[in-house]
Amino acid sequence: MKKTTALIFAAVAIALSGCYVTQEMQEGASFEGLKKIYVEQPFGTAEVFSQMSDVGDIDVALKKAIVDYLKTKGFTAVENKADAQIVFRPLWNSSFQQPDTYENDGRSVNSTSVGLPIGTNAVSDLYATLEIQAILPDSGDIWSWRGFSPTELSIKNFTIGQIYDNVVWCLQYFPPEDHPATIEIIKSEIAEKKAKSEENPFKEVLIKEREKQEQQSALPQPTAAK
Repeated sequence: MKKTTALIFAAVAIALSGCYVTQEMQEGASFEGLKKIYVEQPFGTAEVFSQMSDVGDIDVALKKAIVDYLKTKGFTAVENKADAQIVFRPLWNSSFQQPDTYENDGRSVNSTSVGLPIGTNAVSDLYATLEIQAILPDSGDIWSWRGFSPTELSIKNFTIGQIYDNVVWCLQYFPPEDHPATIEIIKSEIAEKKAKSEENPFKEVLIKEREKQEQQSALPQPTAAK
């Protein structure tokens, strides 16, 4: 049984077009030798792109982009989800971005965004980011690995042509076994987090207090007055 604690691989210092890639994976996950994939219907498209008329086209283009890109990595798409060794689940997340923090092409530059309630009508300030999860059959439908696009797409200026690049940014370091350097970074992050979690800020104080008590107990005790 895999541990469900997320092992954060955040802000990897490998720049892509001026942006950074973020990935997460579960401890013990392995995609070694797995080649049959299935792509689920994307989540969040209708909510994030509710003001657009081609929501269905976005889903079709997104699924096709994932399959096409993973084929270049040697994966084969299957029609039946039950036959897949890896299930990919794409999701759209929405956010507001503070003004004047993005370039003309809509790519974020040190932007600050906050969660956006579903159903908002503030399309002019709305941005979407793509997340793609990889799920193993024995994971209980919980992602084992996931990648994020570093780009915040302006909903107002969104085009279907932007989808493929965002898929590439999400999946460029998948599978992790093909990128051992990133795995080592993840392991280092795990070890560091574990060490910090085991640290007790009061440990030294407790040791000194115990030593003080031991010293006091070793001193001659005053005799009771008769």
